[in-house]
Amino acid sequence: MKCKSLFLGILCLLFLGGLRAQDKKSYSLKEAQDYALQNSPTAKQSTLSVDQSRKRVNEITAIGLPQVAGSLGYQNFIKQPVQLIPSEFVNPNAEPGTFEEVVFGTKQNASVDLTVNQLIFDGSYIVGLQAARTYVLLAQNQDEKSQIDVMQMVREAYHTVLVAEENLEVLKKSKTSITKLVSETQALYDNGFAEEQDVDQLKLTESRINNNIRNAERQVGIAKNLLKYQMGLDLKIEIDLSDDINSLLSVPQGEDFLNKDFNAANHIDYKIVGTSVKLNELALKNERAKYLPSLGGYFNWQENSFSNDNTFVGDGAQWFPTRVWGLQLNVPIFTSFQRRSIVAQAQIDLEKSQLQLNQVEQGLQLQVQTARSNYAMAVETYRTEKSNMELAEKIYNRTRTKYKEGLATSFELTQSENQWLESQGSYINSMLQLLNAKSELDQALNDFN
Repeated sequence: MKCKSLFLGILCLLFLGGLRAQDKKSYSLKEAQDYALQNSPTAKQSTLSVDQSRKRVNEITAIGLPQVAGSLGYQNFIKQPVQLIPSEFVNPNAEPGTFEEVVFGTKQNASVDLTVNQLIFDGSYIVGLQAARTYVLLAQNQDEKSQIDVMQMVREAYHTVLVAEENLEVLKKSKTSITKLVSETQALYDNGFAEEQDVDQLKLTESRINNNIRNAERQVGIAKNLLKYQMGLDLKIEIDLSDDINSLLSVPQGEDFLNKDFNAANHIDYKIVGTSVKLNELALKNERAKYLPSLGGYFNWQENSFSNDNTFVGDGAQWFPTRVWGLQLNVPIFTSFQRRSIVAQAQIDLEKSQLQLNQVEQGLQLQVQTARSNYAMAVETYRTEKSNMELAEKIYNRTRTKYKEGLATSFELTQSENQWLESQGSYINSMLQLLNAKSELDQALNDFN
């Protein structure tokens, strides 16, 4: 029975371990971005805005389609109104100046009414329909902008996780080296070949590295939570990153890449402002269209019935029909120059948006030049810091060898080791700067391939 219980326990542990393994998901940068585009709240809201703009087009389109309204009416006079008429109207022999009380109409009446209205011509409606369709284009541009922003945020968060993990690995490598050196120095001290100060100095360094490792582990956790947040992923889900940082650092660095052609008209920011210019053009066109007359038609069908005994249904019911159709032409004649002032304001709005479009174009050109310069500088810094780290490690290893041979002091060893650790930090920072500079250049060039 004990063996059976032990066997079942092992199976449960394996099963639970399998569940935990399944809960942990691995994402490449592309997969993380694709997931974010489907699940990020920002991306979802943007998609809903596009759908809403399409519904707005349907709403405006319906204004020019037939509008049908119907009504049913019923009245029951609890006390019918009394009218006074001269008595001689009823009795020729009545005394002049006297009046008779009379009641007109029936106590009850019912009505059925159906009205159809149709817009035949309205300049504002035509322009409004064009504006609504342009508004859909603006919403689509903003949706594209939102998707680009989401991809950019996920990319930067992904880079941060990779760099944080790389930093942790570098610190662990340093710890292994220092721990080994502490052990060797402790052995020398125990045999009288080293001073206690040497051991204490190395233990102090080891303690500092251990503290840095704990901080680095927390930074990895924070960076992963930020990535999950940008992706729209539950923070409780464990994730791994499948892309290697070295593969992402192997980016184009030649002159051809830095001098890639750039057309501001293809940039999403330019498209958004360009669409806003079109909307202002249509707004001006709409205000001018209000000078034109509008024409509408209507048809009305009505049935009325009157009764004192609620006989609206059956053989004795009498309904009296009314049919009418007509046209209505509205002609603006004079608005005390109000319309002219409104048109002038719309013209100014258009000119302002055109100036803004030119400003955006110049700003995008400046952004590209700055991003190119920053990227070239980041590449140079990365190469320099990588070379410096390798050189610092080489100096540290030489000093360590000399220390073992008694040709270098513990102070010199500590100094070279601190120099090595500082160069590692600078190298890690240059990694992140290079990855983000490449990301910013891609965004400036509107290149996300």
